Amino acid sequence: MNKPPTFRRWLVVAIAGLAALGLAAAGGLAYLLELRRTDSRIAGSLERAVSELHRYAEAHPGYTAARLVDGAVAQSVNAAVECTLGRVGAGAWTHAGGPAVCGRALADPELTVRLVAAPPEDPVRIQHLTTGSGSYAYVSVPIVSAEAPAAEAPAAEGVYAVVIDRGAERAQVTRSYLRGYLPVGLGAVALVTVAGWVTAGRILRPLRQVAATTREITSGQGGRPDIGRRLEVAAPAEAAELAAEINTMLDALQKAFESQRRLLDDVGHELRTPLTVVQGHLELMNADDPAEIEAERALVLDELGRMRQLTDSLVTLAAADGPDFARLAPLELGPWFDEVVDKARGLGEREWRVEARDEAWVLADQHRLTEAWLELATNAVKYSPPGSVVAFGLRRQEGWARLSVRDNGRGIAPADRQRVFERFGRARPDAPTASAGAGLGLAIVAKIVAAHGGRVELRSESGRGSEFALLLPLAPPELRPPGATAAGPGAASGHSTGPGPQPGEAANPGRPGLGHPDLGRPDPGRADPGRADRPAGQAGDDGP
Repeated sequence: MNKPPTFRRWLVVAIAGLAALGLAAAGGLAYLLELRRTDSRIAGSLERAVSELHRYAEAHPGYTAARLVDGAVAQSVNAAVECTLGRVGAGAWTHAGGPAVCGRALADPELTVRLVAAPPEDPVRIQHLTTGSGSYAYVSVPIVSAEAPAAEAPAAEGVYAVVIDRGAERAQVTRSYLRGYLPVGLGAVALVTVAGWVTAGRILRPLRQVAATTREITSGQGGRPDIGRRLEVAAPAEAAELAAEINTMLDALQKAFESQRRLLDDVGHELRTPLTVVQGHLELMNADDPAEIEAERALVLDELGRMRQLTDSLVTLAAADGPDFARLAPLELGPWFDEVVDKARGLGEREWRVEARDEAWVLADQHRLTEAWLELATNAVKYSPPGSVVAFGLRRQEGWARLSVRDNGRGIAPADRQRVFERFGRARPDAPTASAGAGLGLAIVAKIVAAHGGRVELRSESGRGSEFALLLPLAPPELRPPGATAAGPGAASGHSTGPGPQPGEAANPGRPGLGHPDLGRPDPGRADPGRADRPAGQAGDDGP
């Protein structure tokens, strides 16, 4: 298959074509101007010839028409393309000038008829005529006898004419341009082509370097792409910018490949453990002991459930990068908050509290948001002792809706607060909050919140508890259903106190059991070293 023309060739062809077009336009304009100057020069010659005739007639006032015509023709000075003609009555033409032009003019009946046809009363003017023998510019002057009666209309006794071979003059201009301008123009086009080829090669050299390096990266070593290599192009600026963008793309690809490799390693590890456990127990199981069979059955089902949970979480994470992961619609958080809190109470024996309940509208996928919220509640139960406080909050905060879950559990060490939001990320094995979880729950939470345009916040103190908060942007008024308000009657100040204490709860805003009285209620003016703000799109985890 033929290779398509290179960009260098197209560029040079375009440059050469534009140069040729420009030179042709300039040459054509100059050629037309030169033809006009030639016509002006011919007209000037004819006007001078008529003036010479008048001066000759004034110098010889007594001459008859015949003597005046013969004398004027004889004393005329003509170039090679000029012919001066004279005739009296029906006699023969007398002429002086170039033999070639005079011969053609006298042999051309159409021209000779035009020379004698001008009436004496018409003004003398320069005329052009093209016949089969050539193209002419001429002037014809009727000669009238001085003795003619004044009462009668003058009759021409003779004619004096000057004929110039206009076609020969214009042909000379054409030959001059073909012999002079055309070779110079072709040489200029050739020079521009060569210069354009060399210049285009230098301009495109960085792009060829980029292409060559990219091919080397693609082929790599042993057929495996070398995505760790980067392009190095310093100039020109456009090529350097292209190289920088390709390097950025390679960085993203390398991170994706490394993430994929880590994912495969982690998935393999997570699946290998339950499979090994199941295989070992089945190999050692006493098939004759019903009690042992029932115990092993329960263990196998537990391990299979754990693998099922792992695969479901992986499917959710894979779907999080798709366009339809979250189907956003206006959602009134107040009633939704009440419903999800009721669901969470069944997760474990805890002292469940509602610290704040504002009214707010957001754009959210109710199913996904419930999934994230219950994941945080599950973590709070998992990492706090039975009977301890687990508190929920819904607050409006500077254009955001803040959904918080707080527990009085073990907390998360500062070194682990970033790790727990990574996929398969857990607290360090020696940390007091380390667990045997798969490490995908908070990754899913972060993905869900990122799909809503929000972020996840974490505040924690080791040994005193943690607070996770989902920050979602409030829905603009035009997207809320008709009649909906941003906040209920109890939220005029921007925060509601929420419902009163639940049965068995102490109305204590300080929330004993945590190190800070204001943990979970952010103060914009105070920096909290225990806070880790997660940007939208940050990966998460299901617990330390």
